[in-house]
Amino acid sequence: MNNKKIDVGIIGAGGSGIGIHGRLLSESKDRFNIISFCDTDKEKLKIAQDKFKVKTFTSLEEFLKQTNMELVIIATRPHSTHFLLALGAMQAGKNVVVEKPMCITVEEAKKMIEVSKKNKVFLFPFQNQRWNLGFMCFKEALEKKVIGEVKFIEVRRNIKCDDKGVVYEFMPHFIDCILVLLNFVNPVEVSAVLENPEGNWDELGFVYACIRFKNDVFVTISQLPDETPKTIHFYWYAAGTEGSIWQENVYNKYDLLYKNARRTGKAQSFVPEFLETKIKGEKEMKDDFSLNFYDNVYQVLREGKEQLVKPEQVLIQIEIIEKIIESARLGRAIKI
Repeated sequence: MNNKKIDVGIIGAGGSGIGIHGRLLSESKDRFNIISFCDTDKEKLKIAQDKFKVKTFTSLEEFLKQTNMELVIIATRPHSTHFLLALGAMQAGKNVVVEKPMCITVEEAKKMIEVSKKNKVFLFPFQNQRWNLGFMCFKEALEKKVIGEVKFIEVRRNIKCDDKGVVYEFMPHFIDCILVLLNFVNPVEVSAVLENPEGNWDELGFVYACIRFKNDVFVTISQLPDETPKTIHFYWYAAGTEGSIWQENVYNKYDLLYKNARRTGKAQSFVPEFLETKIKGEKEMKDDFSLNFYDNVYQVLREGKEQLVKPEQVLIQIEIIEKIIESARLGRAIKI
């Protein structure tokens, strides 16, 4: 087993590159070593340089020439830039972590998978919400059949009234989590309504979608406007043959215990096995679930373990998103 640290370069010195991926890797210095940032914005690069004490590049070509750089993280906006940046990095022989959405179209996803295999490098889509504490609790409850056989799942999130591009903003997380819940069973039909359905991918507004899967489970996903949202909030709900359960979004184990205690019905007493119930104080219970994603990246590259978030899984997600948009544009259900 190779215990050498993984040298990492990050493309995108914005909120995601610095505030999410840079921060996460800084908390895993025993395994990851950030060596550089690449961006066209020199002011952002100066912030990254001061914070992480790394090299900076405005030239992607020069950035990719770093021979010791084993992993490239793509954390750029707009989301449509992910595709070509990922291709360039993989063709340069680098393993790649790419922020969600992995790309915009099914054809782009297929090409990214093809290039990854051809160059014998790993493509890691950043679907970190699989390790969200609230979702993990919800998932465990369904796996243990607390509500019997699942028949219906709903996930809902509020957005600002003028938010645009929301289909590609958080929908990838929701669909990925649903596919995990259903063990990647195939979807068979999608019906959806969208604000501004004829717009470009970054102009699509609020969305309400219904998806039917091959196992006859129905799923609804909504991102609907809230006039004055103080916080962006979402929740999960499921109905089964023996009851129902709902799960609010949570940020740490203390929050999870508090919110779950407010449940009613059969699921009120459910506590997941992973949760430590003896809490000394909220400050001691902070959990950054995204670190679990990078745990797996390290395990794949250094220990030869299985990749948990596979690009082939995300290909299904992107196909569903395409069908959601097509359904809204045509005003009818679409078979998959």
